[in-house]
Amino acid sequence: MLSTTPHHSSVIEFPVPQAWRDIIYTVIFDVMEDNYASVKRGAFGKCAEFAIVGARVLKILTNAPYKAVGGGQIMDCGDEQYVLITPTRNERRNARNLAEMKFYHCWVQLDAQSMSTGGIEFVDFTLLYDRLTAHLLNKPYTLSNSAAYFWGDAKALDLPIPASLNNHPSLKERQSGWYWTDSICCRLLLKYENENAAYFSALTSKILYRIADEAEKCFAPTSTASW
Repeated sequence: MLSTTPHHSSVIEFPVPQAWRDIIYTVIFDVMEDNYASVKRGAFGKCAEFAIVGARVLKILTNAPYKAVGGGQIMDCGDEQYVLITPTRNERRNARNLAEMKFYHCWVQLDAQSMSTGGIEFVDFTLLYDRLTAHLLNKPYTLSNSAAYFWGDAKALDLPIPASLNNHPSLKERQSGWYWTDSICCRLLLKYENENAAYFSALTSKILYRIADEAEKCFAPTSTASW
């Protein structure tokens, strides 16, 4: 039985095996969609909540210091079309709450000091919403084999800035990297989590119990009949 309470020893091994990654992603995505079933676009636009509960779940399961972070993103739409998602200077200067920022992105991160490889582990559970994001921003989306989530070394995302975005004011000092943290986004994300601690605790518990159920089904020993 998978324990659903935090403790000092890890529940699953680290780094997280692929089979566990698939279970964790599927459960988090399904619970979030269930949580917003009455909303027209479901859990679309709730990257902050995905990041917060994702980090909490992974921290409990692995005992590794995963954290939710926020910042900017370059989203690939295919055929050299890109969407830049980043808060404006005015938003960074004046926003007192995360909701006052229109464009930002949040994900789960495990920093280098916790990784034996010295790299940064990056987890984004929201890639299935990329197509809808592009549609709402009037961008064609032609990627047909895009993944449902990304879970791996952040070096894989350290790509050159696309030429079409080189002159954007938000990217003038950047040579590469399609995701970047922003100190103000991170601060407002933490504030949002702290102000809604009971909600996120309940949501995390719900996810953990469902992960336990799914794990029992997936990893149950196969019984053979004896004659």
